[in-house]
This record gives sequence, C-alpha cells and structure tokens, in this order.
Amino acid sequence: MVGGALLGACPARSVGGTTKLLFCHASENGLAALSTTPLEEAPMTNQMYVAPVRLRRPGPLFLVPLLIIPLVIYNLVAFIFFGGKPIGWNNQLFAIFMASGAPWVLTLSDLMVVVGLVCLFFEIMKSTRIGSSSIFEHILSTGVFILFLIEFILVGASASSAFFILMVMSLIDVIAGFSVSMSAAERDVNYN
Repeated sequence: MVGGALLGACPARSVGGTTKLLFCHASENGLAALSTTPLEEAPMTNQMYVAPVRLRRPGPLFLVPLLIIPLVIYNLVAFIFFGGKPIGWNNQLFAIFMASGAPWVLTLSDLMVVVGLVCLFFEIMKSTRIGSSSIFEHILSTGVFILFLIEFILVGASASSAFFILMVMSLIDVIAGFSVSMSAAERDVNYN
C-alpha cells in the first residue's frame, strides 16, 4: 500500500439524493479519503458495480386507520344530535349563490363525504409504505370496513346515503391498500 494508491471501490453511498460509487484511496496511516473518482495516477484495479439503492422514507411504526374518524363523527352526530334518525343529515349548513344565480347548498351529509374523502386520500398514501406494521394496518382497515357494513345493515341511524358512501370509501381503502402493497412488494422481489 503506497500513499495515494487506489484500494478499490467501496460500497455505494447516497450523496445529494443520488447513489454514487465511492473509491477508497490509501495512505501510510490507513484510509485517507473517499472520492467519487479514482486518483488520476493510480490504475483502477478492483471495479464493482453497485445498483442504486431505493431509499424509503421512514414513517411512523403504526397508525390507526383514518376512516375510523368519519365513522366516529357520524355516530356521535347521529346519536347525540339527531336522536338516532338519519333524516338530520339532509340539514343545510349554508348556501352560496353562484354567478349563474343558482344556489350551491352544502348539507351535513356532503360535509361528511368530504371528510371521508380526505381520510381516504391519506389512507391510500399510508398504504404505499411497506413494513411489518403495514399488514396489521390493512387488517385494521378491513375491520373498519366490517364495522361500517354491520352498522349499515343493523343500525337505523346509518340508513343514509352519506353512510353508504363512507362505507364504500372504506371498501376502496381495503382493496387499494392490499393492491398497492402487493404491487410494491413485487418491485422489491429480486429475480436472478
């Protein structure tokens, strides 16, 4: 090992968001430097190709299915304010007159559907994470759908179109979550 001689390629490191091959240069006291190019005067003896590493963003270890939020809000409003009757979901919150002169009316059921859509968006984003907790999250999402289905069939306060749409969103969450996880897992399988 002569000072400034090239030892070979080291494992790839992420530099500025991209993965680059680093070269180890020797000196009298051991490894002196890592660089992205070999020394000009030293011949490159050991070459190795390192495939780019796909870095995953770290996420929380576990998150409760977000579609439980509209389910809880629906039940609180339906049983506390409407006395267990679904008719109150058609109450008008406000109306805005558009440029055409026609009123745009927002009802409480419309607002619940919007809350459900926002939760569904974040649930789909969560399903792209792969890890040991993602399977448990999919099982809990399936449980939330089963709660929606049982309540829709058995509870009179849930016999509204808003609740039905929330239940369909929960079903979409279950199907999309498993589909996204399976397609992401296929990309991680290494075929040789």
